[in-house]
Amino acid sequence: MAEQGDTLVFHTSREKYATLDGVHHQMQLTFVINTPTMRVVNELGDYQSNHVSHSFDQYVVFDGNSHVLQDHGDASPRAIVLNKSVGSEYVELNLYNIPGPKGANATGVSVGGFEASSTHFLALFHTVDHSKVRSYTSYELEGYMEEELSHIRVRAERRDVMIAAVPRNQLSASQVEHITLYKYSDKNMTSSKPFMVRTGADRYMVLWNEYEIGTMKSYSFLQETFQVERRPLPVCGWQGQAVGRLGARRGIQPVGLRSDRLRGQGRLVQQHGDSAASVHAADQVIRLRMSG
Repeated sequence: MAEQGDTLVFHTSREKYATLDGVHHQMQLTFVINTPTMRVVNELGDYQSNHVSHSFDQYVVFDGNSHVLQDHGDASPRAIVLNKSVGSEYVELNLYNIPGPKGANATGVSVGGFEASSTHFLALFHTVDHSKVRSYTSYELEGYMEEELSHIRVRAERRDVMIAAVPRNQLSASQVEHITLYKYSDKNMTSSKPFMVRTGADRYMVLWNEYEIGTMKSYSFLQETFQVERRPLPVCGWQGQAVGRLGARRGIQPVGLRSDRLRGQGRLVQQHGDSAASVHAADQVIRLRMSG
């Protein structure tokens, strides 16, 4: 839910009454409300112009007077999809395409946040390495890591924490960037669904738990902060020393995505069961594309 001026947008999901085929289809549901009159001003028909089905997760932000929606779909489309309002219609853009047949409920992806910085739309999610999935059904990722994990019984999904970013003024597939904040697909660990919190102007914190596969041990990643900036940023090592500076390329203005994890690897942070939680130390600066 988001509000701008006299407009309140409530973006959620619904299960429809049975259609002619006898199926109760699930999909998104979007209300655009004029708050002085508290009347719904958008079309609420069977299929809205920003239709997504199934829609497993929904987010909404504003870009000026336009509302921008994000859904996690498994069929139409099978993607993390953005819809930006233009009058009564929408501009649609897939931020992350999900492999597999339309309607297979198992996607190997969960979405944890959606924000609008001063320059970019940012979608936070975690995902498996889809190259290690043989096929997708509505129940499981068949053959997931079957060769790598053939010697153990626990085949919990290893999910990388990622951000999909696209410039607010250039909604095209060629401008979408995928940035890995932390990689688990090559480890015997995995992440919980991550969440993103705005902590200041163009500054965000990402939070998630990490778990050791096959044991009761769980570790907390308490803080991963990043900042989107228009100017070049110094590139830092994990101790914080400047080791270089991003330079401009022709036609591209550097935009820094800076992340500063809590320093002090091995520092006791939180206790879970019989295991102590530690924080990984890392600094990184990632450049986002931005033309003009």
